[in-house]
Amino acid sequence: INKLSMVDVVAPTAWADLGIEGFNANPSGTGPYMKQEFAAEALTLSRNPTSWRQGKLDRVVLLGLPEQASRLQALLSNQIDIAIGMGPDNIAQMEAAGLDVLVTDTPQVMSIMLRTEENGDTPLKDRRVRQALNYAVDNESMARDLLLGKGKAAGQGGTAAAFGYDPNLTPYPYDPAKAKALLAEAGYADGFPMKIEVITGSFPSDADIYQKAAQDLEAVGIKVDMQRVNFPDWLKKFINNTWEGDAFGSSWNTAPYMDSIRPYTYQTCAKRPKAHFCDQEQMPLYEQVNTEMDPDKRKQLLMQLHRLTKDVAPAIFLVEQIDVTGVNKRVSNYRYVNRNIDYTALGLR
Repeated sequence: INKLSMVDVVAPTAWADLGIEGFNANPSGTGPYMKQEFAAEALTLSRNPTSWRQGKLDRVVLLGLPEQASRLQALLSNQIDIAIGMGPDNIAQMEAAGLDVLVTDTPQVMSIMLRTEENGDTPLKDRRVRQALNYAVDNESMARDLLLGKGKAAGQGGTAAAFGYDPNLTPYPYDPAKAKALLAEAGYADGFPMKIEVITGSFPSDADIYQKAAQDLEAVGIKVDMQRVNFPDWLKKFINNTWEGDAFGSSWNTAPYMDSIRPYTYQTCAKRPKAHFCDQEQMPLYEQVNTEMDPDKRKQLLMQLHRLTKDVAPAIFLVEQIDVTGVNKRVSNYRYVNRNIDYTALGLR
């Protein structure tokens, strides 16, 4: 039932008249705003007079400002009213400027996914190695120092906002000595090289978090080559498992229907068309969760799956991420839920 929230309902007459290509070029919907103009880095929306969810504003302009510093400057100079994707280090400056600052938990766990499929005879096929990488990374300090205590160290694929979250499952403790011992036990006492492909600028402090992870891994002998990629390239590689490296930055995303099973559909053997990680031990529980209709039983199965996944260690779990948004005080009824803005309620004082 939760998955129905992902179903897009199109206007049947427009779909029939325009066809797929025509509808994509001229989308028709019932939302409070509709496309007026799309040019360069700006999308201009105008009030939809036929919507039953009338917006309060005549016009909304969405600007693409990839650099956090550019968003901050535009907000401080009143060129924009809302800046999303800000960092914890921007909070004090925005508050000092008299702006409202909203810090919200996201339904996403930031991680470094480990490739065991179509990656040759990689050391990552050994569970002990994958566990060692988790012991090597100090994600408590990431949450404390890089997210200024606003985020949390992660140890499972769901967050507290998602159904099936296990509140008793703690993250891997920071234990570089144990990491080295596990690596030696697996035959990699001298470490090994590992190329990691990441996107930065998507989450608060993500570049610093990845850099901290790389430093911690280097300390136990993992020779990290961190490569930045853009989102279109990342998406192609993710879908087809055509990564150049051994690991990549990815989130365990439980949105939009806030159920812990969602990330397992693309972080396990279940991923189609090509899985990047596959451990068949997870799959019976995964199938049980997908077929169990009793909510209480299903919740228990999800928590079991989280516990098993922590042991299987398909990823280096980093932090439960946050969103930081700066809002001009002239904006009223700003609501931000599940990384979505409620444009219907949005207004100006």
